[in-house]
Amino acid sequence: MGTLTFQAALGGSVNLLGPNTASNINFTLPSADGTSGQPLQTNGSGTLSFANLAIANGGTGATSFTANQIHYGSFSQSAGLTFDGTNFATTGTATAAKLIPTGTSVTGNGMYLPATNALGFSTAGVEAMRIDSSGRLLVGSTSSSIGGVNVALALDATTANTGYGLGINGNASNTQVARFAYAGTAVGSIVVSGSTTTYNVASDQRLKENIVDAPDFGSVIDAMQVRSFDWITDQTHQRAGFVAQEIINVASEAVYQPIDPKEMMAVDYSKLVPMLVKEIQSLRKRLTTLETK
Repeated sequence: MGTLTFQAALGGSVNLLGPNTASNINFTLPSADGTSGQPLQTNGSGTLSFANLAIANGGTGATSFTANQIHYGSFSQSAGLTFDGTNFATTGTATAAKLIPTGTSVTGNGMYLPATNALGFSTAGVEAMRIDSSGRLLVGSTSSSIGGVNVALALDATTANTGYGLGINGNASNTQVARFAYAGTAVGSIVVSGSTTTYNVASDQRLKENIVDAPDFGSVIDAMQVRSFDWITDQTHQRAGFVAQEIINVASEAVYQPIDPKEMMAVDYSKLVPMLVKEIQSLRKRLTTLETK
């Protein structure tokens, strides 16, 4: 084992001890000094250079970064998070690679953990959005329940009459801004074009069979009780409408009856339109017959 000794001016010395090996180990020093705080690193072939301090496996080190690599999780040597001075990007192949915020309260702008297995995003010290433990996206809300039912996307427009809960913009003619499907088959859409919005319900002939003329609906229409009523929530008065519990006995296809009896029943008024059209056609035929006599 060889020793390289540097004699100090005050009588002491600094010793560099060589390893006990039969092989030659050569190091080439950098041609210029590095910046403050930079350590020496090797390229694996004995060439030394000054570099920025990296953070590995959750360790601590540099508080600011220039071009650098940060390793995390179980990683191969080339896997990690790189910072080019402007942007962060993942590189290589990493197992269990993740960035985990540790704060549990809202502070400034960033991510935090508002609840178990949930991820929150805050702006100006106020929660703006979160992803809950079931993967639901909540914007402006901390609850996935709307009207007593859990939803996958909850949008809360808290200030009435100022702004909208959801805005969708289409820049081309006949842009589908929303598409609805059941078991992979399209059943409806919302389309915008120019100054119009079209709400489409699937009606393609290719989706139907046993197509015949519909019967008359005179007795059905006579049995429909058209009501006037006040809505309990805001006491608004509606001059004409239906009650779901009454219509279900007359035209059940127009009534949504949820499995959970605690949920509210609803009427799809559009399902009644074909019945009204059929009855108008029948009335017109009878009127024509009377006029020709």
